[in-house]
Amino acid sequence: TISINPRGLFWGLASGVALAGYNIISVRLMEECGALVLNAVSITLGALVLTPFVRPWEAPPAFGPDAWAVLLAVVLVGTMLAYGLYLKGVMDAGPVRASLIGVFEPVSGAIIAALWLGTVFTSWDLLGGAAIIIMMVLVARAP
Repeated sequence: TISINPRGLFWGLASGVALAGYNIISVRLMEECGALVLNAVSITLGALVLTPFVRPWEAPPAFGPDAWAVLLAVVLVGTMLAYGLYLKGVMDAGPVRASLIGVFEPVSGAIIAALWLGTVFTSWDLLGGAAIIIMMVLVARAP
């Protein structure tokens, strides 16, 4: 038997619906206004919506110049550039293929962690990665 927490089920289904909408809606918007504008507007709206909950003015970070430089690199490269490239991929490859490639992200992250950081994985970790790859192949070959 399987026991699923109702809240977990709700958020899992909501996440799936949001991802589907995210990929399908963005194609039309990118054709109208371009990936850069869509990227800038979406990140700005997200920040405005979350600001009252996070309240960054209450505990500003005590960063030195190096930490600010790293934060800027993460925002520019790890967020804006990565999201812009993903949206361009959605536009070029289509929402279904882009979603399939996005599913591979945890596997590629694990491979990079193993190669770069020396992370050791259990047989269950490897089995999960193999299951993701098999699912991608099966769905990609479906008519």
